[in-house]
Amino acid sequence: MMTLLAVAAIAIDLGMLLTARAEAQRAADSAALAGASAFLDFIPATAAVDTAQDRAIKYAMQNTIRNVPIAGTDLGVNVDPANLKVTVAVRSVGLPMWFGSLLGPQYRGVTAEAAAVAAPAGGAKCVLPFAIPDSWSEITGEDVNGDRSWGNTEAWDYNTGAGDNYKKWNPAQANDPTATGYSSQWRHQIGTAMPYDDGLVMTIKAQQPGTTITSGFFYPWRLPGSTGANDYKWNIINCNPAEVYVGQPYDIEPGNMVGPTRQAIQQVMNMDAGATWDPLTSSVSGSAWGANWQASPRVLIAGLFDPGQIAGIQGSSNPIVFNDFGLFFLEGFDPAWPGPPPQAPVQARFLGFAKGTFGGTNTGSLLRILRLVE
Repeated sequence: MMTLLAVAAIAIDLGMLLTARAEAQRAADSAALAGASAFLDFIPATAAVDTAQDRAIKYAMQNTIRNVPIAGTDLGVNVDPANLKVTVAVRSVGLPMWFGSLLGPQYRGVTAEAAAVAAPAGGAKCVLPFAIPDSWSEITGEDVNGDRSWGNTEAWDYNTGAGDNYKKWNPAQANDPTATGYSSQWRHQIGTAMPYDDGLVMTIKAQQPGTTITSGFFYPWRLPGSTGANDYKWNIINCNPAEVYVGQPYDIEPGNMVGPTRQAIQQVMNMDAGATWDPLTSSVSGSAWGANWQASPRVLIAGLFDPGQIAGIQGSSNPIVFNDFGLFFLEGFDPAWPGPPPQAPVQARFLGFAKGTFGGTNTGSLLRILRLVE
């Protein structure tokens, strides 16, 4: 009987320790993912270190082990910006044994460790049906104000024969002077550009002929399974769950879609009407979503494509292929537009990294997915 009781006591204590270990592991996992999420919000990655550490500690301390809150002294956090990685160790050394103290130590400890990264992704969901050309170097005189960004009043074209050039930005080589895409050092070098284009206002949908980058293309395209004005409008207002991938061709939506665009954009604006961009904090204030403003319906994902495709775009005859996806804050219609209001271009602020999904054979430099690696 004494032997059976001893075995039962050990089993009870062992079960308690296994439960505590599982709770510690969940805390470490959530903290590592929370910490790595900072790499989605900051460019370059070195600017995310403090926030990554703070988020990891905050999320870990929201957990308990055997109903005992995790303290800061129970944590070890390592932030590795070079690999966009956060490692979290959770330790609890004071767990009382129920019966084991009769046979040995009165207290036992558990340890758990997890690591998460902001890894390159190849696809995204909830993608806006607007195809936006990535930034290129226009050196033929069309960049009138010298801000290295195409504007509605500038007649940019992409002509490599005249010296125009393009290279997608790579966050692993953040200061590459030859990269011209959004967030690149080439754009960051001029005084009128915002640091790594954070908060840059840009046109995401042209509305009037003569203000487009090529004749007849106003940026709309068809998401998988979608066709026509009603689907196009629905895809602007709602989250289409269809995955869209880097490197795959998608049909262009023929026509300008001025009416459906204006109706849909206005409806999205009304969903979070009080939200405004704060340049001092590079974030949104006044959102109905508060500190979680990135969940606002005005924060959107849109595809970017190599401007080398511009010359080949002719209505719906050629598909569009995305090489990246970016995150944007919808500003609405250009307030400085001098023409008829229905034809005012749609503007948004560039925010940088977009949350992606698994899948696809190619990855985007601005497309990231959080995942546990340890």
